Amino acid sequence: MKAESLPEIQSLPRVVTTPLPVWPAVDEAIIENVVKVLRSESLSQLGKDDQVNCRFERAWAAYCGVNHALSCNGGTAALAMAVGACAGPGDEVIVPTYTWNASALAVVHANAIPVFADIDPGTYTVLPESIERNITSRTRAVITVHLFGHPCDMDAVTQVAKRHGLVVIEDAAQAHGATYKGRRVGSLGDVGCFSHQGSKNLPAGEGGTLVTNDVELFRRCVTVGAHPARQKQELPPELAETHHVGEFCVNYRMQPLAGAILEAGLPRLDERNAVRRRNAMKLYDMLSDVPGIRPAAIAPDVEHVFHHIPFDYRKEEVDGAPRTLWMQIARAKGAPVTAYVGTPLHLRARVQRHEYYGRGCPWECPFALPRTEPGVGHCPNAEYRCAETELSVYGACFWTECDEALAQLAQAFREASELAPRYAAARRA
Repeated sequence: MKAESLPEIQSLPRVVTTPLPVWPAVDEAIIENVVKVLRSESLSQLGKDDQVNCRFERAWAAYCGVNHALSCNGGTAALAMAVGACAGPGDEVIVPTYTWNASALAVVHANAIPVFADIDPGTYTVLPESIERNITSRTRAVITVHLFGHPCDMDAVTQVAKRHGLVVIEDAAQAHGATYKGRRVGSLGDVGCFSHQGSKNLPAGEGGTLVTNDVELFRRCVTVGAHPARQKQELPPELAETHHVGEFCVNYRMQPLAGAILEAGLPRLDERNAVRRRNAMKLYDMLSDVPGIRPAAIAPDVEHVFHHIPFDYRKEEVDGAPRTLWMQIARAKGAPVTAYVGTPLHLRARVQRHEYYGRGCPWECPFALPRTEPGVGHCPNAEYRCAETELSVYGACFWTECDEALAQLAQAFREASELAPRYAAARRA
């Protein structure tokens, strides 16, 4: 049979012609607050005072429903402080394999060993049973990642952690304002870590925040990454002496202009998250009859904030057309679809070869248990998603009403599902 003659994919007519909303949105309130800080406050805020970074810390702690917050220069720094406060050389920290690499990088920075857990196949958040299967005598903490803005099953995670005496660190980099059973993420484990990088739902350009209700844990985090001036203010004298305050300390403090952006942006976070939810659900509804595309599951009792809008690709519904082919067509049509993780962390080359710092560190540290990194099959749900079904669209940009752009995006998906089987058949012929 003669193969169907089809145009080159890159020459297909574009469907998404209406620009997607620009994010982050820098409004007059942000500009005014930045100018105010430039004119009246220090541009290097070292300690705990009434300047902008500490004002934001108090506001963010109150928003999250916790007692303590510590601003820093990024979400990775927040995680590094949290991990450094509860784990060290040779200790193990469990982290989902399906996440951005910074979730595990913080573990390596503490000279601890990242141990990878599988994900729930519906919500893509860490699977509590997989956490339990990976616990050893060296496990000190577990990092839960509220991926794409969907909270983890925190009741189940904390039950596992309590049975084994583990610290629960929430990686909430993509989940500002998300809730689980009415409580905001960051307040559900022992310590929560947020990123305020420019793409996030509460952006500052760069920045991060750590939150907790545990004063002792908070003080340990301060000793890991705060300037000596802040350490001296937060720690009792005897603890400051024990931790050698001011000697060889890492300094992760936030730039005050980032604090000014956050202080002015926080009052509109809930409003913008609500619009993101409405837009995500509109898009899901528009795609409900499109073959090959299924929305991600949303667990009951959670409030998703859709930093990304995730989907499952079902090739069996489009005559076996490969996902990569479908994505090529959708992108040609103007849909900014992506495969966010790509390769599970436990299968990446530097992890498999234990080469992060060179010479096998931290995996070959004399304090660590000898281990061979698990390979294919260790996290089957994550491996299958990365290989076969992973699709998402960046969601934070949908902070404002944009029905025309959503309709065009849905049409691009629809046309990709119509064309992908034809291109796949032509390539097989």
